[in-house]
Amino acid sequence: MSRKGAAILIAGAAMLAGIGGIGLMSVDYVKKNGTGGRTTSFVFGGRAELRNVIEIPLSDVESLSMDYRSKNIRVYPSGEDAVVIKEYLYSDRDEAKASLTFSGEKEALITGGGERPFVLFGFFPGEGERIEVYIPDKSLKGLCVQTGSGNISSQMNAIREQGSLLVSAGSGNVTWSGVQGKEIRIQTGSGNVRVEDLRGNITLHAGSGNITGENLEGTVNAEAGSGNVKLEKFRGGGKAQTKSGNVTVKLESLEEDLALRTGSGNARLELTQGQAFHFQAQTGSGGINTDFEKELSFNKKGNQARGDVGSDPRWTVDVRTGSGNVRVCYRQ
Repeated sequence: MSRKGAAILIAGAAMLAGIGGIGLMSVDYVKKNGTGGRTTSFVFGGRAELRNVIEIPLSDVESLSMDYRSKNIRVYPSGEDAVVIKEYLYSDRDEAKASLTFSGEKEALITGGGERPFVLFGFFPGEGERIEVYIPDKSLKGLCVQTGSGNISSQMNAIREQGSLLVSAGSGNVTWSGVQGKEIRIQTGSGNVRVEDLRGNITLHAGSGNITGENLEGTVNAEAGSGNVKLEKFRGGGKAQTKSGNVTVKLESLEEDLALRTGSGNARLELTQGQAFHFQAQTGSGGINTDFEKELSFNKKGNQARGDVGSDPRWTVDVRTGSGNVRVCYRQ
């Protein structure tokens, strides 16, 4: 045998040994750490393909809940009178596919498969496993979308005007836009929340990540554990707060009480001129700077201020920081 042929055989043997070693290590990892009650499959190459389609006629569903342990989920508008779930998965095994049950009258529950894939040598390009959901516009009374680890996104309004929306990611980013409903809650444990064109009672939460909102209307409660909160083109009121980060709110119209809170960071509020409100601000170690200081009274330390701005104020603006500056100004 030539030297070149021997080298090829040696390289091939080394590759097979490596694959076997990785496989054994993966099996050993599963044995030691478990799979959280899920079965395990080992996938060579890693191509996610359309493996499962669930179709629910709109006449059979009013509320939809989706619960996946680790998948990216995207929601799209549907041109059919049905809710359609398409699963792009590595495995074609039944254990990898979601199941459909009904917990009540027209209350559908999609539960993600109990199989956990381990990909060996991801040869194929692509984004990996994902779930595509197609829902007719404004068709559902309630929609709940949850994933343990993965990103969630949508640019359509799946719920009715008096409907409810819950979107939750354990670790991943959530991007959602174009919803009008009675109750809207969007949250992530570790990741960013980005929302746009929402109207209703809106709750936004990020454990460790930033919250960004644009063109929101209604009562907003935005809370970040460690990250920044930024709301632009906002109409309404509520609370924007973070433990460690900055809070920035650009207000188009004040329609109820508004509170800004930061633990360690700066708070900035931009207003349109002509709005009337009761104002109070407090900072532990920082300065207070406004475009209407002549209408305010300060304490001796200068870290507390209060007063009425404009005529016949109805709502209260309350800004407080632990260690950071307060800046309230009129938008130019």
